[in-house]
Amino acid sequence: MKRTVFFAMALFIAVCIGAGWWFLRDVEFASPVSEPPLKTTESPTEAAPVPPAGYQTYRNEEFGFEFNYPNDWIIRIPAFYSAVSLFNMAIEPRDNSSPEAVFINITPKQWIEDAHTKMRDRGAVITEIELNGKVALTTDTNEGIGGAARNYYVLIDNSFWIHISGQMRQQEVFEKILSSLAFLK
Repeated sequence: MKRTVFFAMALFIAVCIGAGWWFLRDVEFASPVSEPPLKTTESPTEAAPVPPAGYQTYRNEEFGFEFNYPNDWIIRIPAFYSAVSLFNMAIEPRDNSSPEAVFINITPKQWIEDAHTKMRDRGAVITEIELNGKVALTTDTNEGIGGAARNYYVLIDNSFWIHISGQMRQQEVFEKILSSLAFLK
């Protein structure tokens, strides 16, 4: 009897902790979690590109990419917990009108290749394109947290994939972020 009560109490506490995390996972208690805007070291021969008016630059040296995003948007790192992701982030409006509008998720090569096989088996069309000087794969989805999304996958150094996903309802901003995406490696 005591064992059953103890198990029930432990289960109740675990459920309460999980529910608390679920409801508070996106709450901003202080400033948003983000890496600082672009910090450059200028050489005498080459100046860092200046983002367009109303935009700032995010740069990730570890995985070798950078992009511009609107000044009134924030970056959350990590965007979600994943045992597979090497790194992930969400780029979204500060007013939370479109949470998780753009995702960048970096995963090991084999994991994405297995996922693509499963997607093709379900009838997904995956197309090879060029994205800012790199060979990329693209597909559209009609599911997910934000609804319909366009997905791009870029293989870097034959070791990991950068997966960039943008909600179709934020297509204009997503395309601006995507067009500014630069690969440093």
